[in-house]
Amino acid sequence: MKLSRTSLVTVPLALALAAGTTAAFAASDGSGGASKSAAVAARDSSGSGVETDAVLPSVGQTWLADYGDNSALGRFAAELTFTSATQMTFVVTEGSLKGETDTVTYTATRIRPGLYMVRWHEPKTGSYVTHVEDYVNHTVVSSAVLGDQSMQMNGSLTRAD
Repeated sequence: MKLSRTSLVTVPLALALAAGTTAAFAASDGSGGASKSAAVAARDSSGSGVETDAVLPSVGQTWLADYGDNSALGRFAAELTFTSATQMTFVVTEGSLKGETDTVTYTATRIRPGLYMVRWHEPKTGSYVTHVEDYVNHTVVSSAVLGDQSMQMNGSLTRAD
């Protein structure tokens, strides 16, 4: 499946609309993240409780994103270790990519209490990934753009440590 770069905006925007908000999309500062002033303005003006500069509740913890046997990649699971409010290391623990690891810089938007949109770029593969991580219902929806290909996967999100 070929998708244009607009999929980088379209998929997260659709997810945000499904959650009832568009305030998660603050003005960019050119680095791929929302500028601090734009983030504060988006949070303050929306009245929706969205925080575009949120700190994940998983910082300092390791979580398992398990997509089961029927994901776009077949069997796939990865441990996500959130080492800070902006750094995460992932290790693929199941499937054909088992053992792949990278440390990435991420940004997080709180959509509502316990529900976060998390975005990052993987320098090793060139992939762009967006997660919607639900720490209340323990689910994760992932969207990835790999070159000119894109995929979406749904799975469970459980604490691993």
